[in-house]
Amino acid sequence: MLYHLGKSIKKLRGRSLCFLALIVLLMIPGLALGEPVSEEVSIGVPPLPGALTLPADRAQPCPAVVLLHGSGPNDRDEALGNTHLFRDLAEELPLRGIAVLRFDKRTLTYGARYTAEQLRAITVREEAMEDAVAAARLLLEDNRIDPGRIYLAGHSLGASIAPRIAAENPGLFAGVILLSGTPRTLGEIVIHQNQAIVDALPDDIKRIGSLQLEGMISEWESVLSGTKEEALNRQVFGQPAYYFWEMAQYDTGEILQTLQVPALILNGGQDFQVTDADGYEAWRQIDLPSTVRLVYLPDLNHLLMAPDAGEDVRGTVAEYELPCRVSPEAVNEITQFILE
Repeated sequence: MLYHLGKSIKKLRGRSLCFLALIVLLMIPGLALGEPVSEEVSIGVPPLPGALTLPADRAQPCPAVVLLHGSGPNDRDEALGNTHLFRDLAEELPLRGIAVLRFDKRTLTYGARYTAEQLRAITVREEAMEDAVAAARLLLEDNRIDPGRIYLAGHSLGASIAPRIAAENPGLFAGVILLSGTPRTLGEIVIHQNQAIVDALPDDIKRIGSLQLEGMISEWESVLSGTKEEALNRQVFGQPAYYFWEMAQYDTGEILQTLQVPALILNGGQDFQVTDADGYEAWRQIDLPSTVRLVYLPDLNHLLMAPDAGEDVRGTVAEYELPCRVSPEAVNEITQFILE
């Protein structure tokens, strides 16, 4: 009798431990059970194809984040080489109870339709800002999304304009997330990136590179000090100057200082596109309010990844050809910011 009772107690204890393990699992913040669900959506006018990925548990309206691309005609995954930052985030965040809305960029979907006149006058507003707002308004109409917990996460160029979008649309976003961003102007970043290239040149051709760089700097300073009309009728860095001039009229750091919603800034220490000097250290020089959280992730590159790169590849665009995923560190920081 005692033997059978002992076996029964052991079975009961085993079940209790399993039950306790399930309770502990369910109590882990940000962990959702089951598979996320992804569905196709359309953003803006004319429509952009996109995808909304929802957590498996949709018993209650959930928070959501709109992903805003970096520069160039990016797709919804923000595919670059063998990396897919936005696809990674759309796979990871819904597992933690956060919906993700991503879409193909307007210059990717309709780039071939732009006339020379349209390209001469295009700005980040037409290229990206209006679509970010349209994406958030789409989420507002979805009863599966908590309308008071819609966030905007911009990467690279998207990080530079995310605070501006939130400031111009009060009440639309609960917060902004700046991934690999900078308070510098786009023109400054282009010059600094080219300076790094010149510095790495062999001595016998470095002088030629230096002269070309001096010309770029002079050209940019001339555009920056000129008028809107002048910018509309010239080029800089081989591109329509007005695009750069218009962005330079807005100081991202100043906007963050008065932004009415919280912000998270993530910068990686292995980022050769937005270096420490232009990223983390530049943010530290600004008197940011307590509502802004600045996080430095020393092992991550511009894509918030840590590729296993050799010395000949590290710090170059060849890094992006190495298959890699977004760092769990970055995902955890984003999750904590949205769910806290």
